[in-house]
Amino acid sequence: LKISNCRNAAVKIRTIESSVASFWESYPLISVDFSLTFLFIICLFVMMGGYAFPLFIYYIALAFLCVHIRFSAYKKTLQTNSVSYEKMSTLISLEEKRKELKFLRSTFFEKLLMDKTNRDEYTKMEMNIENHHWAEMIKANSFVSMIVMFISSYFAVVNGSLTTASIIAIMIINSRLSGALVGGVNKLYLSRLHSFHIMNSLSELLKDKDTFVSHSGIYISRIQQLSVEKLSISFAERKLIEPLSFTAVPGDFIGIVGASGAGKSSLIKALSNSINCYTGSVKLNNVDITHISEEYIQSCIAYHSTNSSFIKGSLRENFMIYGVVDDSDIIEILTLCCRNLILSKENVDEKFVDELNLSNGEKQKILLCLALFKKPEMVFLDESTSYLSTADALDFLERIKHLYSDSIVIFATHDISLQRLFTRKIELSHEHLRTVSCNTTISIPKMKLNG
Repeated sequence: LKISNCRNAAVKIRTIESSVASFWESYPLISVDFSLTFLFIICLFVMMGGYAFPLFIYYIALAFLCVHIRFSAYKKTLQTNSVSYEKMSTLISLEEKRKELKFLRSTFFEKLLMDKTNRDEYTKMEMNIENHHWAEMIKANSFVSMIVMFISSYFAVVNGSLTTASIIAIMIINSRLSGALVGGVNKLYLSRLHSFHIMNSLSELLKDKDTFVSHSGIYISRIQQLSVEKLSISFAERKLIEPLSFTAVPGDFIGIVGASGAGKSSLIKALSNSINCYTGSVKLNNVDITHISEEYIQSCIAYHSTNSSFIKGSLRENFMIYGVVDDSDIIEILTLCCRNLILSKENVDEKFVDELNLSNGEKQKILLCLALFKKPEMVFLDESTSYLSTADALDFLERIKHLYSDSIVIFATHDISLQRLFTRKIELSHEHLRTVSCNTTISIPKMKLNG
């Protein structure tokens, strides 16, 4: 989940979990069903001799018919599941925007929902038709198998291979044989679906992942220097940032300033190894950041952006994933960030964060404190005070500068009033125009590093 850039990654992971569980539950049952099928056929031949051959031929034909009818719905089932997941993802997204929905014109909002719902219902209707065919085949089999059984039993009794009293046993075996065969084919079909969902979801999760994260890389003792050499950032054929070189040491508070769209967030992401669409190098203690171990990054580097958000859960659950578990630490952070919040078990442990009366600024301060709780050696902040007033932002950044005086802090902002806190700054602007391939004229930010 941390390294995948797949759309609806959480849904894919949940699909894998449920499909794997169902897959392993069904395989023993499939083995049992087909083993019973084989056993019942042997019983028929033992009791009826060669007169069981018509039943054997019938069940061979039934097996092929079951496979054809059941697996003919395979593609429609996958389409139905895909549409259902898409609708669910849309509803989850709308839930996250529910406070804004009352300001949307109902005509277009309803059209979106109706389009999703109509498509979902249409695919379900097609799926129901396929399921109806399967159900009708099962009903027909119950009748036809009995006719074939009675005809075979009649000739077996007439020729002395079967006693009349044994017909009841033949009926029971025939019924169990039909159930085992049909059930086995159905479970095999479901296992095929689960197998597809597992492989497809894994493929989607892994095909667009952050491959530039080293899971078994170098663990350095402590950051002594950040070195950036000839860093250029491009998206497709659009060059966003031209070559940039600088070094930073503990105690530096470097600001990245510029207008919206100048490339501040992209630069922060490149420096923090969150994207790989750049050339040049970013090194910590002369070790390329792509070779630094994931464990070190998790322990010693902090990242916070204006898009940072809480998970759906209580305050305590959100604090827990950042390693804040002691009540004293929770109280200290909440007291600092939310002076008007009543500290109660209900507010901390029971209510979801979005159910609390917290302003965007208070939420931003809490998330910023949580990101910094591990006392990182390097801090990347991307518009991390966008919801705060200038006075609150200055106060918060001064605290960070004081408490993390031995860390390297890199802060991107468009608020020029915060520049007095920076020891150095990188200015991004749109002063130069340059033509690249496809006759596309784009702005490449001009940068200068002020000491």
